[in-house]
Amino acid sequence: MVFRFDDDGFDVVVGSATNRYAWRGMRRPWRYPDVWLLEIVKNMSVFFPPQAASDEVQAYVVKRCRDAGVGV
Repeated sequence: MVFRFDDDGFDVVVGSATNRYAWRGMRRPWRYPDVWLLEIVKNMSVFFPPQAASDEVQAYVVKRCRDAGVGV
């Protein structure tokens, strides 16, 4: 599983399939020590392992959520 982040949203790539999610469409990121649940719609979240990302990437995800008006 590969995550690609940009200013408009992020892609989750698994094998040959790619799913695209926009920051402005997110409901909320739930941050726990071992996993972040990036809630896209009610009862649907993308599981993001923060330990697999640098502190800069983690800060970028939080900033993009805040910039999109999503509570962090």
